[in-house]
Amino acid sequence: MRLTIFIAFVIVSCLSAFSQGISDNLIGKQFEGVTSDSIQVNVSVGWNLISLPLEIPGGSRSTLFPNAISDAFEYNGSYQPKDTLEFGKAYWLKFAVPETITVVGKGTAICSVAVQSGWNMIGTTSLPISSSLLKTNPMGIISSELFLYNTDSGIYQTTTMLEPGKGYWVKVSQSGTLVQNCWGGPSEVLRTPVNESRSLSAPRLSWLRSQCGASYHLQIARDTLFQSILVDTSITDTSFQAHFNCVDTVYNWRVGIDVQDSLTIWSDGRKFTWTFYQDEQITPTEGGGTTLTPPLLWHAVSCAPNYHLQISGDSSFNVLQFDSLLSDTTYQCSELDSAQTYYWRVGIGGEEPNLWSRKKSFTAAWRYLGLGNEAITALAVDWSNSDVMYAGSSSNFSAGTVGGIFKSTNGGASWDTLIRGMTARDLDIHTTDPNIIYATAGINVLTPTGIVKSTDAGAHWEWADSGIYRSWEEGPGVLVIDQHYPETLYTGTGGPMGGAIYKSTNGGNYWFRVSPNTGGLISSTMSLAINPTNSNIVYAGTDQDGNVYKTTDGGSTWNETGLKNKGMIYDIAINPLSPETLFVGSWAFGLYMSTDGGATWFRYDSNFNIIHGFVYRIIVDTTNSGRIICFASGGVYKERINNYWERIGIDTYGAAGALILQRNTLYAGLHGVHRYLK
Repeated sequence: MRLTIFIAFVIVSCLSAFSQGISDNLIGKQFEGVTSDSIQVNVSVGWNLISLPLEIPGGSRSTLFPNAISDAFEYNGSYQPKDTLEFGKAYWLKFAVPETITVVGKGTAICSVAVQSGWNMIGTTSLPISSSLLKTNPMGIISSELFLYNTDSGIYQTTTMLEPGKGYWVKVSQSGTLVQNCWGGPSEVLRTPVNESRSLSAPRLSWLRSQCGASYHLQIARDTLFQSILVDTSITDTSFQAHFNCVDTVYNWRVGIDVQDSLTIWSDGRKFTWTFYQDEQITPTEGGGTTLTPPLLWHAVSCAPNYHLQISGDSSFNVLQFDSLLSDTTYQCSELDSAQTYYWRVGIGGEEPNLWSRKKSFTAAWRYLGLGNEAITALAVDWSNSDVMYAGSSSNFSAGTVGGIFKSTNGGASWDTLIRGMTARDLDIHTTDPNIIYATAGINVLTPTGIVKSTDAGAHWEWADSGIYRSWEEGPGVLVIDQHYPETLYTGTGGPMGGAIYKSTNGGNYWFRVSPNTGGLISSTMSLAINPTNSNIVYAGTDQDGNVYKTTDGGSTWNETGLKNKGMIYDIAINPLSPETLFVGSWAFGLYMSTDGGATWFRYDSNFNIIHGFVYRIIVDTTNSGRIICFASGGVYKERINNYWERIGIDTYGAAGALILQRNTLYAGLHGVHRYLK
């Protein structure tokens, strides 16, 4: 009661200061540069506490309210006349007769106004909004209820709902800002898809939920002015699944809240394109190498009953190798010409597509050599006869494969099974006697872990792992042979509880542990490399701590190098032309290089994109100035010049495989064995 009397006293005491006047009748004028939204404001005879319901640049009192018989007065500790009215503030205006005034401007769901300590007159948004949505900065400075002035009765009333065009009294404990936000700014309302997105299918449109509207007005148009409208509907949900034909067209969309028949508060507009252009083709990867019989794969499109596939020997598609309609989203190519670059694209819309994918190229550079049902993990080629090849695979019982070791004597034309039911992690051929072969047996429920050895080119095998601790959960993985002293071998074991490094000096008849029990090398050993000019120098890479270790005394002592905590160290390669130069492939951290024997390291993959940073296998090509070939997640990469790379195939799909270079011929194993032809 005291508050009502106080506010009334403040108003009455200032009435004598209000000047009166009547302006020209300019109701509902549209101002230059202002969106033509409009709201009707009702005024009564006498003094009215009003606010601008819309944003209006340079809103003149005499233009907006020409029939008012007083100046507009704002309150900032005292009343002051104002000719230019601001959105968010409230004003006293006196009228001689009741009117319905049309105000034209731009609607908004956000209102922010500065307030001073004490009583303030405020306006509101273009939408009715609950007082519970009134926020302050600093927080909690509102110290009164909200009051509106009833002109007809001449008394103040508390309110919990703020309406456009009306003004309100509120008291705050300190200066700050009052913010009313029931939906968000025009640029904040729309959520997905992002502006100018391109999608293989018509997208689901979504937007923020409003606190001051129960339904939304959605428009989709072909133009930014929303004159050529395709969808114009009211919806209560905050999402909408668009449905359009397969046409590469830009669509514009926006969402609004209807306030009155003449006003919709709109979000900013966004664009999206239904397209068959961005990521429609899955494999082969652009510019990569493939087998001579590659499968082509692309995304399905809901509105396409068939697909028009073209394969050409030229980028203009004048020399077509294949041109046909297909109902499936994959095509198995027949054998293509070796080392030939091909271009391919997919169209939708029948014999004469109205929408083509972008053209992509691939090079038929890999010849498939068989074992396509096997997950190849190890390869070895006889250094004395390249027609003799060995391949090892891992088990995948869900796919019906149990792993094994296989041999070809005709360059991969056919394969014989040497061992079945074994996960072959590594294969190595003796450096002076090609009949001696070593294989490490990884975890496999059909065969225990360990090392097997053949002295008759794979015809017979014997266990050669005496002295190595092994179990069904721990066993050897990597094995290396000293090229100068081929009876000297190193192997690394691993499992859930870690592993160790073992050494043999009698061709695997007996092994002894060379890694310490504590302090370093407590993780599984993933990789090993022997210095080609100094057999006492050996490097080891681990998994859990992701470190590279080095021994300079044949394994008696080991020390950390400068590379630490880089995930699993999948592979280590030494440049025979410069043995102080090392390369390391890691899990998720990419490719690293050292030029000082491991003391310092730096990234060596900055100029090619390794998917997820996985580098599984590394080869130093001594016939090509020591340049690098990598098997990484994403394919096989070949260094053209220092740290500049070319992807030459084959798609790895994120899996480790085998990669070897023998007699200047590159072989890769993944799903089957392949030979590079270029």
